[in-house]
Amino acid sequence: MIKKINFYNKIILNSSIVLVGILFTGFFGYIFHIVIARLLSQSEYAIIITLLSLITIICAPTGALAMIICKEVSALLTKKNSQSLVRVFSLKIYKFLIFFLFFLLAISFIAKDRFLFIFDITTFEYFLIVNLIFFTYVNFFQVGLIQAFEKFKLYSTSFTIFNILKIVFSFIFIYLGYNTTGVLLSLSLVGIIGTIFNFFFINLEIDIFKYKKLVSLDLNFFKNKNILNIIVANVSFIIITQGDILMVKFFFDKSYLDTYSPASVLSKLVLYAPSALVTTLFPLFIKSFENNIRIKNALFFGISLTFLSGLCISIIFYFFSDLIISKILGQHYLSSSNLLKFAGFGFIPFSIIYILEHYLISRNTVFFAYLLLIFVPVQLFLYSYFNTFYFSPIIINIFIGCLFLFIFGLLVKLKKLRI
Repeated sequence: MIKKINFYNKIILNSSIVLVGILFTGFFGYIFHIVIARLLSQSEYAIIITLLSLITIICAPTGALAMIICKEVSALLTKKNSQSLVRVFSLKIYKFLIFFLFFLLAISFIAKDRFLFIFDITTFEYFLIVNLIFFTYVNFFQVGLIQAFEKFKLYSTSFTIFNILKIVFSFIFIYLGYNTTGVLLSLSLVGIIGTIFNFFFINLEIDIFKYKKLVSLDLNFFKNKNILNIIVANVSFIIITQGDILMVKFFFDKSYLDTYSPASVLSKLVLYAPSALVTTLFPLFIKSFENNIRIKNALFFGISLTFLSGLCISIIFYFFSDLIISKILGQHYLSSSNLLKFAGFGFIPFSIIYILEHYLISRNTVFFAYLLLIFVPVQLFLYSYFNTFYFSPIIINIFIGCLFLFIFGLLVKLKKLRI
């Protein structure tokens, strides 16, 4: 009983630290969008948001890899010679990332002409995107380590600093007249700085290059079938929640993309609460599983808090959409206010799914992987078919999210899925 109470106290403490950090990170993240939205034209801002959505989808496996690394390292930390095991693990992953860099460069050269044609960007902007993709993968590997070490203050502080740097660099480059190129350049620079910053603190924790006899460790987790399931689940979730802007670009009128993009970006504030909870709960879910501690109440607490926070944010957007758009982004974005009224409600189901996904992954349950994958083509079909109604993206989001939760609840009720 005492062990369980201490476990819950740890959840509350770490959740508080991360929640504060995520709030600051989210605040500065939205300041970043405010700055670039006000300095760029509406069409330029839509281009940047579209490119960022594409980068997010390409980097979707990073979230899964961070979960995998956090899961593996959290388990290693419970064993004898834990520091040596984690040191060897980290070195192997860094070597793997070097091979990944060469693979990414090869793919980028092959896809360059087609990519430039579709998105109408310069060659320099294209390679800035490639650079950003690579360092995003590196950073998420480091985030997985930091989560496993439970360095939540470091996690929160570093992400806040990186968002401030994005704002400063973007303002400078746009002021100098580089516009969309300047935004991509600032993000690339912050990615490089973030990699160096995280590596420094990780090295302080485990002394990666400490030369002494190292323990042997085989990266068997790459051969584990659950790894593919985790990647499939995470990629599918990212496509469903972040791919809406890309689908609007390809299936709706260009003028609608300019209107929809700001509303979509602001409404995804609903997803910040679950991201804060998952950051701290996921490694603790894993350790509870390793130590046979049942924490189902923590799951329902996370879902309840996520739902209430998402509902409050969505209600605020509904009643004050005009004020929020005009004061935050500027008067020339007011055409987005009608969409913002309802957009937040579309992401509430997905915020709950986000909590459930991480909980079930920590329990080695692969239910989410293939059910989420099935919903991706369904979403693509709905966006391509219902592309004339003004509120189509919001209705589609609500429909898919609620249908998914209904199926989940039905399977639990029928005892086909155990939580």
